[in-house]
Amino acid sequence: MEKLTREDILKKYGDTAMKFSRYYKYSFTYKGIAKDGNIVVCSEGGDSNDIYRLEVIADEEQSLTHIDPSYCVIYSPKMKELHHYCYGW
Repeated sequence: MEKLTREDILKKYGDTAMKFSRYYKYSFTYKGIAKDGNIVVCSEGGDSNDIYRLEVIADEEQSLTHIDPSYCVIYSPKMKELHHYCYGW
């Protein structure tokens, strides 16, 4: 598993179409399949004071660059964790 920067994740996977997956404790989670077949899972939010500013459209896809991920994990098609990014960790 390799830790990447936010810029690295967005450069490599920024055009991945992401779809809203779930909401839990002030975080919105999205999931998408990258062009290389890897699975991209990211979350934005995490703070009760900030989430009201976020626009979430449950049935629409948006690119990863449109989301401001505070956490992002890249999995292989067999669900092996390949890369991750976490703001502040």
